[in-house]
Amino acid sequence: MYRVRGKDLAWVHFDKRLWVSLPVEPTFEKKVLQNENIDQDILEKVKEAEDVGDVKLATVEVRSADEVGSVLPLLKLRHSFLSA
Repeated sequence: MYRVRGKDLAWVHFDKRLWVSLPVEPTFEKKVLQNENIDQDILEKVKEAEDVGDVKLATVEVRSADEVGSVLPLLKLRHSFLSA
């Protein structure tokens, strides 16, 4: 888990596969959907975020170096969102 200012930035999971999950608050989701630098596949993962307890989580599987590159803008946006 990575945190910024006491809030969860993202969880990185690795066992038989690598994936990243991150909280999607309504205000963060709005910023993601308005951001032109976010890959379309990543946008879909944010839109499909699932309710897990009291939080919505987006999960992105990372299967290649290209997919790492497509997740980075989302993580940077999340970091700036939490740092504001």
